[in-house]
Amino acid sequence: MAKEPAKKRAFAADLGRRVLEAVDQEEPQGASRTEIARRGTTLTKLASDIEYTQNQWIDPSLCRPSPVNARDYAALTYEDCVDLIETLKSEGRQRTPAIVRPTDDPEQPYEIVAGLRRHWSICWLRANSYPDFKYLINIQKLDDEAAFRFSDLENRARTDITDLERARSYRAALDRYYDGDQGRMAERIGISRRNLVRYIQLADLDPVFVEALGGHRQVRLNHAEEIIKAAKPFARLEPMKAEAAAIIDEARSGAGQGAVPASDAIKRIVKASTESKRGPKKVEPVTLNSAAGQPMVKFSKARSGLTITVLPKSGANLDELKVAVLRILDEAL
Repeated sequence: MAKEPAKKRAFAADLGRRVLEAVDQEEPQGASRTEIARRGTTLTKLASDIEYTQNQWIDPSLCRPSPVNARDYAALTYEDCVDLIETLKSEGRQRTPAIVRPTDDPEQPYEIVAGLRRHWSICWLRANSYPDFKYLINIQKLDDEAAFRFSDLENRARTDITDLERARSYRAALDRYYDGDQGRMAERIGISRRNLVRYIQLADLDPVFVEALGGHRQVRLNHAEEIIKAAKPFARLEPMKAEAAAIIDEARSGAGQGAVPASDAIKRIVKASTESKRGPKKVEPVTLNSAAGQPMVKFSKARSGLTITVLPKSGANLDELKVAVLRILDEAL
């Protein structure tokens, strides 16, 4: 009976060691070594409650991404994985197993809890002249909430996972596993409630702002905070959304020579809220000239109505003035 706990402790220690060994192979540049070490320690503790199953080499098609993983698997590109792909080619194999759990699907019997980038890279290699590569997995029995926590811990130090990817993962988990209780969720995953609130705010950000800021790779936690702060009272939200839509149109039309940088976009969006507070901009009147080239009719349109002023000494006859006024009315109404 004493052998089973010892076996668990041995596996936990081994998993923590393998996580740290995997850093050089799979961590994007810029990740904090302190955070990576902390993650390894936490994973080791979590692993002590996991039933050990030996590693297996399998066809990657037998696995599917887990919905609890923060990483957006569908958004991965060759550029996101090129460093890992080159390392795998150099090593000739995957060195660190992905963590998976069993499913009820006979066609894809495994769900990837941690190791999506490894899976994407192996699939790419198999499709690009390296058909013999297989996917190294370690099968664990995890319930949904434990799988989410394990995945979150494994991804915590990965700088290539965007704020929005993590935010959407937290938003889904909050409702799915914690009944909307932010305090309980923050305690379970080991972050401050304040940080969790910031992620939830970002997850709930209107898609028009996300697109205006450059998409999920560019939007940040502080962007959501700035927008929410500027939108109070929420009557200011609509002009901010209108400015965001204008930024998107500029990028699509090429009028702004491509996408507006996120730093400039957020300034414009926030500024739109202050302009709304001050009220609409003053509309300058439009002047029409007579055939003689002199100012003939001046008009302006405002909330109070349409104002038309006939100017003296234009040299225009009555018929010319009638045509001008009818044109103004036609365009205005």
